[in-house]
Amino acid sequence: MQKNLLRKIQQGDEDSFLTLLEKYQQRVLAYFYRCLGDEHTAEDLTQNVFLVILRQIKSGEIWEYFDRYLFKVCKNLALKEFRRRNVKLQTLEKTEMIEDGRDFSLDHERKNSVQGALEDLPFMQKQTIV
Repeated sequence: MQKNLLRKIQQGDEDSFLTLLEKYQQRVLAYFYRCLGDEHTAEDLTQNVFLVILRQIKSGEIWEYFDRYLFKVCKNLALKEFRRRNVKLQTLEKTEMIEDGRDFSLDHERKNSVQGALEDLPFMQKQTIV
């Protein structure tokens, strides 16, 4: 199914590109936000990722494992931005998980402790966690 969608995009089907965008845009945006902690930069990089992907599809690229390739592009753009701005990565989301009525969010002290430990990790090790 994924290859068919990519082929349709290759042939100029805009609806197929919108389908691809709808499927992955939020995940890509969340990835950049978690990495960089800046909403505006995350939005800009998300747009850039899909422009890169669209150009490559139009030039004949079709990937067996699209998800893997997509997030490889994301990682590379995040690394470029990280190097360009020399920002500290944000690795914990500011959202709380609630399941079966129980709150699984970290308390403030533990969250700060974990965040501090994660900030001390080298970039590539942080990527495993993000």
